[in-house]
Amino acid sequence: MDAIERDIAWLRSQLTVARWHLDAALGAPVDMARRNIDRARQAYDGARQALRDLNLTGEPHQALAQELAGVRDRLQAAGAKV
Repeated sequence: MDAIERDIAWLRSQLTVARWHLDAALGAPVDMARRNIDRARQAYDGARQALRDLNLTGEPHQALAQELAGVRDRLQAAGAKV
């Protein structure tokens, strides 16, 4: 596994962490939901920056950008500022 593949794997793991936190926020008490949404936003921010830093083009960039957009949409629906 080369450096780019490791970076892509890390980016995808951050998106997974963000989705886990968003899932955990559903039905949680208000304070716990807010903490999970904040953690999801932090993971999203890391993934977004990583995608910028990777400077990918074409299909790999498009696929990751779509995953990122899905997490962004969920964050916005949860009331997070992104």
